[in-house]
Amino acid sequence: GLCLVTYEKLKEKDYLDIEMDVPGFSKSIRAVCQVAWTKDLQKSDDKGRRLFYVGVKINKIKPENEAILLTHLYTLKDINTKS
Repeated sequence: GLCLVTYEKLKEKDYLDIEMDVPGFSKSIRAVCQVAWTKDLQKSDDKGRRLFYVGVKINKIKPENEAILLTHLYTLKDINTKS
């Protein structure tokens, strides 16, 4: 799953069609996700908009998009474990 930051509080079990740009890859990827949980950050962005953490479970993603996402996530893991 993923943790997103949103400007609105979403309902648990809602479905989202998400499109993401992944650093280092030329095309964006898409996935269908389901909201697992939400949390109010109790703060606003620089424009005064409320912020929420939203945990989502990836329900449907093309294999090539999954490979791109996993490659990026493993790269982040490697960077964070080398410190």
